[in-house]
Amino acid sequence: MAVYRHWWEACVGTRPQACMRTTFEAAGLYEDYFLPDSNHNLTVKQALDSDRTILQKMKKAAKAKHISGQDHISHLESYINSMEKLAVNFRNNGEQEVASAFNKFAEFSKELLTPMKNLLKSMLHNVNFFLDSLVKGDLKEVKGDLKKPFDKAWRDYENKFTKIEKEKRELAKQYGMVRTEVSGGEIAEEMEKERRMFQLQMCEYLIKVNEIKTKKGVDLLQNLIKHYHSQCNFFQECLAATEKLKQYIDALTGQLSAIKHKQDEEKRQLCSLRDQLRPALLPEFKEDSLSRQTVYSMHQLQGNKQYGTEKSGYLYKRSDGLRKMWQKRKCTVQNCYLTIAHGTPNKSPAKLNLLTCQVKPSLEDKKCFDLISHNRTYHFLADDECDCVAWISVLTNSKQEALNVALDERRPSGENSVEDLTRAITEDIRRMPGNSVCCDCGASDPSWISINLGILTCIECSGIHREMGVHYSRIQSLSLDKLGTSELLLARNVGNLGFNEIAEANLPSVSVKPSAESDMAVRKDFILSKYMEWQFAQRSGGSLETKRKYLQDAVRSRDVFSLLQLYTERTDFSLSLPCPLQEKGETALHLAVLLADRTSLHVADFLFHNCNNLDVQTMKGNTALHYCCQHNKTECLKLLLRAKANTHIKNDNGETGLDVARRLKHSLCEELIHQSQNDQFNMHVHVEYDWRLRQDDLYESDDDLEDKVKQDEYMITR
Repeated sequence: MAVYRHWWEACVGTRPQACMRTTFEAAGLYEDYFLPDSNHNLTVKQALDSDRTILQKMKKAAKAKHISGQDHISHLESYINSMEKLAVNFRNNGEQEVASAFNKFAEFSKELLTPMKNLLKSMLHNVNFFLDSLVKGDLKEVKGDLKKPFDKAWRDYENKFTKIEKEKRELAKQYGMVRTEVSGGEIAEEMEKERRMFQLQMCEYLIKVNEIKTKKGVDLLQNLIKHYHSQCNFFQECLAATEKLKQYIDALTGQLSAIKHKQDEEKRQLCSLRDQLRPALLPEFKEDSLSRQTVYSMHQLQGNKQYGTEKSGYLYKRSDGLRKMWQKRKCTVQNCYLTIAHGTPNKSPAKLNLLTCQVKPSLEDKKCFDLISHNRTYHFLADDECDCVAWISVLTNSKQEALNVALDERRPSGENSVEDLTRAITEDIRRMPGNSVCCDCGASDPSWISINLGILTCIECSGIHREMGVHYSRIQSLSLDKLGTSELLLARNVGNLGFNEIAEANLPSVSVKPSAESDMAVRKDFILSKYMEWQFAQRSGGSLETKRKYLQDAVRSRDVFSLLQLYTERTDFSLSLPCPLQEKGETALHLAVLLADRTSLHVADFLFHNCNNLDVQTMKGNTALHYCCQHNKTECLKLLLRAKANTHIKNDNGETGLDVARRLKHSLCEELIHQSQNDQFNMHVHVEYDWRLRQDDLYESDDDLEDKVKQDEYMITR
């Protein structure tokens, strides 16, 4: 920068210093160009280079955002088209209500399309185009030729000054004089043109820099403001459309429940007709059983009894990988299980419960047969046809024996599918996050379960839970008590980690929590504060009406943790809901029954366990038990009867739940209520539920595992 100071001094004689200083100070660049000793870290050029890099990244991100928005709109249009086609299909089949619902959702999605497209246009015009112009235009010139005219003008001025200074000294030498310096005033007139050109180029450069500064600052922000105004409009339009849809959904839910009930009734009638027709055609079923079974079927072929139920020998098993190789394996059928040895001797064999498997002879090769389990099909090859028939008969006979053992309650209960399932669920619960230590003190390997809270505790803490009473915590032993699957529902869906995230959200410090070495007094103080007072739980506040709304939303969304949060705030689960599905006065219990399926039983179980009044009635006098019988919700009925709901309450029609079940011919509901009234109901009842256990696939050899890995890699590349 010293050269500019030299230029400045040369200009003093012909242009007032105050005027020049005022000119460049007004441009904001006086210190950068004329004070080389200033403490500024960046020159104008360095600052522009830095901004250019950032704006290039911003431009790239904005372009990617716009492309993803276009893709989203394209997928949404395809989604709308699919729903409209579904609506047409349902309308052609005479299901007007369902067709109307699909059309309504398609219309809602279309309402979102226009604001989405407007938002993308705003982004394209206000952000993308502006950034593209700034990066590829103005800032690109900064990196290239913007400063070249200014530099050239300075070089011309410097060269002319040096030339004139040299001529003056030569002239003085001719006259016998020696000059050490030549003042700027002496040569100012001869350098007027160069000085003016230099000043002009300096101004042009500073004007362009100022324009860029405005564009990358104020102008860009103004464009962003325009875009964010478009965003606000987008959100407002989406909110308006969503509010209209919400009202429709509330009405639709009740209609769908009625339609589902109608379809269930049709299915029941068809099943009854099928059961009447089947006996007459049973010989034909037996004759065609070998040729018509292609998937797992409830109607198993009959095996030759002379082969018995046990067999040991060698079979060829085809791997499931890409190579499809036949591998010789030692196989044994014994005690209702098929054991398949690994090719690697030090690996334990695979063990399949035949109760959950089915045998299917091959139609292509009489020496082959398939064994279909719940998650995999095994392909086997015998030495000859006779050996194949023997294996099929033994496997079938052993499966029948396992079925007889499972159904005959008078025989000693061996390993059956329910016990295996209970054991698998228990193991899965132990593996859940946080369940390796006690929920309260952190002691390792807890073996006591609170079935109404879904947590695991150690034996010391479980004693304090028992002291609190069953209305706070219902403690059972995972190892000593024979639990039913219904008692594991909450533990499978809550767990220590999820429970403590709510129950200990406001824990002052870790030191407050007892350790495995703490005495009973410390444990007791903590546990009573935690469960009886909910002292460490977070309080969301809100009015009673707000809590009723939260309660309804939690049941609808099947969110057991939201229910737990409401429970810690002492919310009464028997409160009537703001938007009932069928009758006024419905509570969370009634709604949970109506929405219950194989994936949401744990929500109903939490409510039944922790509600102060299981027998609360609607305006028509129906309890949750009435709803179970009315809609044939047998699994919910099991949970209600286990919680000891009253079976003798009558509704406004003078009907008990048993009367409703009998009138609608829901035989299983009727049978369960009879068992409860006669003290024959099993409190450790089994429920049908989609457990989704974390189980690894079984591979009998390293070859199978390698093939499986290669197959997965192949599918990923596809």
